[in-house]
Amino acid sequence: MADFLSEKATFICDKGGFITCKDSGNSSVKYNGATLLTTGATLENKAGACVNLQSSCNCKLTVWSSGFSPMKTSNGKPLLTDSAKNKCVFGGNISVVTSGVSGKVTTGTAPVAMSIAAAALLKTEKAFDKNSAENKNSSNKNISPKIENPNGGQTENLSSNDKIENPKKTQKLLDKPSKNLFCPYNENDAACKNCTYPRTPTTIDNNSAILRENYLAHIAEENNCDEVDKHFLKVQDKFKFQAHHLISGNQIFAPMETKSNGVKFNRRAKLVRLANFCGYDINNALNCVMLVMYDENYGKQAGGKPASAYDIMSLSKIQWHVGGHSYTFSAEETQRLKKQIRFYRKTNSDAPLLNYVQLVSAELDKIENSLTNSIVCRNSPEQKNSVIERLNQLSAKIKKHLGAFAEKPQKSFPYYVSREAYLFAFDLPRTAKIILVRRAGENFLFEKFRAERFSEVLNSNDGKTLIFKKTGSKNFKFDTRENILDCIIFCDNVEFFILADGVDFMDIFFLPNNGNFVKNIGGKVDSGEKFLEQHATEILVWLRDMQGEYQYTAIKQKIDERIFLLDKETGETEF
Repeated sequence: MADFLSEKATFICDKGGFITCKDSGNSSVKYNGATLLTTGATLENKAGACVNLQSSCNCKLTVWSSGFSPMKTSNGKPLLTDSAKNKCVFGGNISVVTSGVSGKVTTGTAPVAMSIAAAALLKTEKAFDKNSAENKNSSNKNISPKIENPNGGQTENLSSNDKIENPKKTQKLLDKPSKNLFCPYNENDAACKNCTYPRTPTTIDNNSAILRENYLAHIAEENNCDEVDKHFLKVQDKFKFQAHHLISGNQIFAPMETKSNGVKFNRRAKLVRLANFCGYDINNALNCVMLVMYDENYGKQAGGKPASAYDIMSLSKIQWHVGGHSYTFSAEETQRLKKQIRFYRKTNSDAPLLNYVQLVSAELDKIENSLTNSIVCRNSPEQKNSVIERLNQLSAKIKKHLGAFAEKPQKSFPYYVSREAYLFAFDLPRTAKIILVRRAGENFLFEKFRAERFSEVLNSNDGKTLIFKKTGSKNFKFDTRENILDCIIFCDNVEFFILADGVDFMDIFFLPNNGNFVKNIGGKVDSGEKFLEQHATEILVWLRDMQGEYQYTAIKQKIDERIFLLDKETGETEF
């Protein structure tokens, strides 16, 4: 019997898209807290690279053409089943991957028609998703696309760089042998004639669902975990993650190009053929790293706004992932980034900025050149293992760079999977936020300022000065913990503090002990704006010198850090 669908159901588009749906019109029947879908279901989340658009999925649903029964309805709309079909406006055929329903349905105050549907479901035998069932019995981890994390983490949206394909099947050998090989092929040699290498296909199954499953199974063994894996395991339940191919299949390992006559071809077919012959799998666990993705619901549960990609990277200490790693920068951004890179890395190099695809492609070029310079028979265990080992070593090298982001974002250089991760490491802050602290009788007056034109002044020698714009102020008396907490919340994630009017560093209970981000400028303050303008050059030099130490920190994280320091200082927390 067919499964009905809940909002946990997942759908696949034959053009590469991957979606989930919601049904705000049905609140009567749910399964495990998830609303069942009707023909009123609309698109909620989308991911995947659309073949028709040659870009990220921009799917919009049309109408549900099948997979529902007019006799089982909610609010007049039929319930969807696992044979449901739809079409997107760009010509994609959309079908069900997982139903999100495998057992009984709980009903609330359902109308009569809905009660009939619920009764029908209650009579069904306990079922499970067909794709998952078939593949749980498989020993090679080649599972169908799914978004459930078997280790209990949050749902994964598939990478928009990873077109979802069918599970990898045994590839049939080509009818005609290729002569485009990394070996001394001789068609008259009997050993060459019997070798399968020349007739090995050049296709791959680049599938992030299979990659994720292989990776999670691999790190389930503690001995398999490196420092990058251990960091992921510590934060996996707090964020949404995507399984990222370190050597990206569709963009890098098997990139399709078009000849002048319109024929498409894989420009790395020669390397892919050898890798397939040697038994290399692009979805193997060693070619995976888990990266954070944007969570549009982050913060909503607590009544806050969704977090930005910068906030998520700050909190998770992991690069933000987005499909399509061939990002570019404007001329202005490039100039600014190069200056920051030279500053952080203490180098005078003016090499061009390469994106992730260019960097990994260059590494594969090196492997191909090495194989070309050493033409030997590849049909031996030693040669096969050597090829697999070289590809795994490249994955390990890239993974180490990406993992270094947890220590300091600049240490991932030059490997950044997204433009956002690159900018996070080298282009923040574009403006500097400052808090001026001065006395106001028995209280302390905290005044927030933004040093406008900061980047412009920092990177110029034309005598321009900072402009200080006041963004808020408040008096505080540090007589109770509650008052200090109010001050911490007011300061949000501002890092730079200027003290005046005899305020001492020790007066502020929640600042870092090293005081690097605190500058004491003597003198009486009548006007905060004028005081800062009088010391603009001194402040600019200080901010410039601190750029190597500064890291963007999400507001929530910075507030938590300062409360931690406060409790440690006042002895309210044990260590």
